[in-house]
Amino acid sequence: MNNAKKQWIYWASVILPVAVLLLISAVVEYTAFDLHLLDWTVPVSYGGDGITGVSSISNSLTGSDARLGWPFYQDTSAYSNINDMNYRIFVSFCGLFIKDTGTLYNVYTLGIPFLNVLVCYLVFRCLRVRSWLSVAGALTFGFCPYVQYRLGGHQCLAAVYCIPLVLLLCLWCWEDPRFNRPGKGWAHYPRNWVALLFAFFIANNGIVYYPYFGCFFLCVIALCEFLRQRKIKAMTAPLTTVAMIGGWVAVGFLPTIAGIFAGVGNTATNNIGRDKIGPDIYSLRISSMLLDRHGYGWPRLGRFIESYFNELARAEGVVINENACAFMGIVALLAFFALLLVLLVTPSEERLGKQLQGRLWLFSRLLICGLLLGTMTGFGAIIGIALKMLRGYNRISPYLVCICVFTVVLFCEWLLQNVKARQVVSAVIAAVFLYGFVDQLGYYRPAYESVQVQWAQDDRFGAELEQVAGESALVFQLPYMQSFENGWQYNMPDYTLLRPLLHTQTLRFSYGAGIGSENDVWYKNTVELDAGDMIAVLREKGFAGIYLDRDGFADTELEECLCRELGLAVPTLTSEDGKLIYLSLDTK
Repeated sequence: MNNAKKQWIYWASVILPVAVLLLISAVVEYTAFDLHLLDWTVPVSYGGDGITGVSSISNSLTGSDARLGWPFYQDTSAYSNINDMNYRIFVSFCGLFIKDTGTLYNVYTLGIPFLNVLVCYLVFRCLRVRSWLSVAGALTFGFCPYVQYRLGGHQCLAAVYCIPLVLLLCLWCWEDPRFNRPGKGWAHYPRNWVALLFAFFIANNGIVYYPYFGCFFLCVIALCEFLRQRKIKAMTAPLTTVAMIGGWVAVGFLPTIAGIFAGVGNTATNNIGRDKIGPDIYSLRISSMLLDRHGYGWPRLGRFIESYFNELARAEGVVINENACAFMGIVALLAFFALLLVLLVTPSEERLGKQLQGRLWLFSRLLICGLLLGTMTGFGAIIGIALKMLRGYNRISPYLVCICVFTVVLFCEWLLQNVKARQVVSAVIAAVFLYGFVDQLGYYRPAYESVQVQWAQDDRFGAELEQVAGESALVFQLPYMQSFENGWQYNMPDYTLLRPLLHTQTLRFSYGAGIGSENDVWYKNTVELDAGDMIAVLREKGFAGIYLDRDGFADTELEECLCRELGLAVPTLTSEDGKLIYLSLDTK
């Protein structure tokens, strides 16, 4: 066989599995996510946290954030932290070709699982796992239930592609004596430069949570190395890697630190909306990780488990929150119990080999330490008393899923290398992965039709609003909501006041200023005035009218008072569904 043919075969063996992986991902999304119902110009999420994502996309295309926080608008763009650079780079690049907000948002959201599976696959291949097994493991992790849940709102948390990179760094720290040892030879070892690049991606993923948890696991490895070797220098590699990740995170927060001195208010600087018990309330529930609402493929069992969670939500209220969305998946579940057994009885080196035995030993320790940190009433809750900003310790669950999936994949690779009945074992392994993968689908089903109807109604109302209010007019919004993390207000989800921003081109709004800023304080005080005084203040500040969302009120008392003061028998404008109204202040 000549060299040209060998090279062709080699590249085919590299590219073909990746193409198959991406093709399977596309088919899975089209079928499991019901993409035949999707209108690409309408975002798949349009409520709660999803609105912030759509607004962020819109801002990157139009710079519309300059239309928020009036009449005392402050340009805070220089003080926004830059920790999510991965997202910004992707959106900025795609924005060169896609100019529609809905389309770009959908491309970003639906592209996340592709990136998850691709990075996970490449990490498995770096660990010398065969192609088809790498594909199976990557799909299992990249489409895990946690990812599907998060696609409905916190897309930045659904992007878990950095987690396999963290585990790869953990293994390098554990197994490679040359890795990340500072000294004259550091720059001559390629893995050290790769680690620096990985650290950048890790630091810019998961709104600080994922780099924080990644550094925690690296510190666990540092402690294990110290206890194993009884030498301080044994901790060098993991702590150097922590410093790399922490350094990139710190660089990203420099603008926010500058904002503290500039007096620009926001949640990050003021800790508004965060309290000491938050890290305990939003922590991990082991029962949610282990119990499958699909019943592990048995519908009757699934209905029973679903009824349990419903009763739990009624009984425990606020304690059941996003932590209910943490099922590991069947494949990861098998490894979860296996790793707990490894804690009790470590397999012999002679049976599994030194490398696999060491990895199982390490993964079992990482798993139990992750549980101790993230579980309700665990160490994370104690840390959260002082570190209130990081409250979602349930978000460590994709790390635990990844550890378990890695365990299964690496054990199966060892099994296939050491058994005689390889074809039979391969078939069993493939069947388990297939069964587990099919079972974990179905957790992401957007309400396409209702979102499309709401988006079209708001679009028409926005066009009417801009025509009546006038170009670049100031619009006061009711009810008052702090930005951000106000929470629900009666029937109105958080961030709902961002919606008119998405459906107008020039109007400027009172909502959206940083918490505690001059405009935020003025906004809140103005809302507390009686109707007549409020109207007088708004006219003095040059507002053209009042935008009111009826879902944000328990009754119509304020609306009626405003109409009476303005001499209006009915609102100037009313949306088709009757939820939104506009009251013009120009009633002369």
